[in-house]
Amino acid sequence: MVRDVLVATVMSIAVFGGAFGLLAVLFRAQVRGYDRTVATDALNDWTARLELLSPEERERVAPPAEVLTAMAALPTPGWRSGWNKDPVS
Repeated sequence: MVRDVLVATVMSIAVFGGAFGLLAVLFRAQVRGYDRTVATDALNDWTARLELLSPEERERVAPPAEVLTAMAALPTPGWRSGWNKDPVS
């Protein structure tokens, strides 16, 4: 009887922990998706502003802080994208 109560208690804690972990993973995935969208929008706005400038002015203009933050927030392509392959081969 005591064993049954302990097993039920441990199972309840495990189910609660698993559900909490799943919700935490889903929340984190949604936050990453939102951050990626905001960063992409910021970079698209900056690109549109740069297109309005002459080539000489583009070289002199420094990006605002939100653009630099957006560039850092976006994920890098990684190893699978082939960025490390030698283009000459």
